[in-house]
Order: sequence, then structure tokens, then C-alpha cells
Amino acid sequence: MKDVSHDGVVKMKQLIIARKDLNMSPGKLAAQVSHASMAFLTDTLRARGEKILECSRGRAWEYRIIPQNQIEKYKQNIEKRNKEILERSPNSDYKEELVFKDGKWYKKIPQQYRRGDLYQWAKETRARGEEYFYYRPVNPNDPYGELELCDPTYHYESKISIDIDTWDNWICDSFTKIVCEAKNRSQLYKVVVLADSLGLKENKDYFIIRDNCLTELTPEDPDGRTPTCIGFKPLPEDIVNQISHKFQLYK
Repeated sequence: MKDVSHDGVVKMKQLIIARKDLNMSPGKLAAQVSHASMAFLTDTLRARGEKILECSRGRAWEYRIIPQNQIEKYKQNIEKRNKEILERSPNSDYKEELVFKDGKWYKKIPQQYRRGDLYQWAKETRARGEEYFYYRPVNPNDPYGELELCDPTYHYESKISIDIDTWDNWICDSFTKIVCEAKNRSQLYKVVVLADSLGLKENKDYFIIRDNCLTELTPEDPDGRTPTCIGFKPLPEDIVNQISHKFQLYK
């Protein structure tokens, strides 16, 4: 049952439990606790992040799937067509190919463009043995005007959903955090057992923070890392209390 105030608002808190035996410096402790506090957001952001191209990408080639039972027919037609084009236009770079990739056969055709600049850039890209070129408008307010080549640039977008109690009663309200201490590694992992018994799930409701041991800590695990703390996502106060009352506040 959710813990609610007299006005019916669900009280939300975030619990973080950090190891005391590691004797982390104040800066190190602050960094690890920050990781733990942000984990419920950063883990989701990373999982759902999408890399977005900010400029336009042109193709040097077009790929058309060929039915498996017509490979020989297409091969003969391609050879005949390439020969005819070469006879008509000896300086043309137009050449069709039959290629196999990703478990399928494709007819590989030079990409054609009506715009002269795109046509030329595609031709130059094929000459370099590359697949793509990147371009953008010289004037961002005139996307159909003069174009220029550019290096590809990207940004990331990530969409996440946050339950209404966390948004209204934590992010936009008290933002309450509690930092408790675990005496050692063993006690830290007892938190995991307790959380699991309450129906909480790792990497969804709580996150174990493991330091890469590049500065002051010594690796404890075979992967060269050391568990430093556990961060819970914001939870109803009654659930947080069932865990936090077994630990002292970090001093």
C-alpha cells in the first residue's frame, strides 16, 4: 500500500546505500552517490537512445533484392546491359553489379540524381569506393537551394516514460534523497536480497554502482571493478522505509 499524505499525495523518496569500508574520499563518495542517484534515468536513456544524423546522406549505390531463383537470369541481363552502355558511352561510370550480402542477392546500381551536384558527388563517392556522402544546405533557411558537402554530424534522442507519482511528487516536488551506509561489501549485497524480497528488480528499481577503479579504489571483482553503492529509483516512502530502517544514515 502506498504511503500517502493527508491530502492523498503519494510521498516519494530516493534511497542510496554506500559502502563505508572503502573509505572513499569526499569527492569519490560524492561521485559514486551521484551515479547511484542518476542511474534510474541514465540506464533508461542509454537503452533507448537513438543516434540522429543532423545533415543529409546521399547514396552512391542503389540495392534491389533479386529472387533466388532468378540469379542466373539477372547475371546475364546485367552483363548485356553493361556492355551496351559501354558501347554507347565509353566514358560512363554506370555499371550494374550482382552482389551478395546479409544472406541475400542484390542488383547493385549506381544511384541517379536529377540535381547535378548530387549526381557528381555520388559519382565521386563511387570512385573512392565508398557508399555514402553527406551534405547540407549552405543556407539552413533554404533547404532546396545551394548545397555543400560536409562531415556527418549527429546528436542523440531518447524518449523515456516516468510514472506520475515520480514526476509530480519527486522530480517536481521535494526531490528527497536518503543516503545510508553499508558497513562492507557483504552488507551492501544484503540490500539486494532485501530489495528482491520486496519485489523490486535490479536494473529497473535499483542499480548496483560499480567503480572502474581508475583512481583510488582497488578492484574486487574479476572484471576489474568494485561495487560501491546501490541506488534505488524514487519509490513510495513506505517501501523506502522498509529498507532504510535497517541501515544508519551515512556519516
